[in-house]
Amino acid sequence: MYNSIASGCVQTMSGENRLQVSRLRPLPVVLGRIIELVNWLPPKIPKPPPETPQPPTLSRVLLGPGRGAPITVKEVRDSWVHFVKQFPVPVRKYLGPIRADTIQRAKWSYNSLVQAGEVLRFIAQGNQTKSLLENGKYLPMGTFVKVDEGGRIEFQKNPTFSVLEGVEADRIRECLVCDKIFWAGRKDKKCCSPRCLKVWHTRRWREKYPENYKWPRYRRRWREKHPDRYKPQR
Repeated sequence: MYNSIASGCVQTMSGENRLQVSRLRPLPVVLGRIIELVNWLPPKIPKPPPETPQPPTLSRVLLGPGRGAPITVKEVRDSWVHFVKQFPVPVRKYLGPIRADTIQRAKWSYNSLVQAGEVLRFIAQGNQTKSLLENGKYLPMGTFVKVDEGGRIEFQKNPTFSVLEGVEADRIRECLVCDKIFWAGRKDKKCCSPRCLKVWHTRRWREKYPENYKWPRYRRRWREKHPDRYKPQR
């Protein structure tokens, strides 16, 4: 037993409680923000439109404007505005306003977010199969290169890779119910939220005791379908 000061009061903690507190790992702020944005992405990742005007294609010549790849700066901007609208508000804020001079930055941000989702999901799934520990994996570099105004080469790396370096891999997990990526502050955490945890426990109970689950549900549906034939017991 020992004393700890919290909120101006002296509290007594047992050895078991101290062990539980020591097992907790706080979520890094930047990594938490990345995980939140990744979970906003749709399951099927859409391909972004081109960020520069493209040469006219045969379909464009035959079908006219609005068909085929964009060939003017205005069409490129309009295609990106339409592309960004399909995402939730947090992702749209992350990508920023879409203008002719910001499309390249928006594409870099979008590709970085998609790569972050692929890396996080692979780590979460690798923790279940232990494949990362045994074999590892080659990942895309996730590096963007450009020439600045002074004519010098400038590299921009995906910030997710630097944030993940040194982080405990077992803390990044995939929810067993909704498949979202989450941070396991405790190592025995199975789901991303109390709601998903309740669903998971319910599913396990139904699998373990199918006779206790199916028969009451059948009786309840029968009573709803035949209320005139049901006589409640006294």
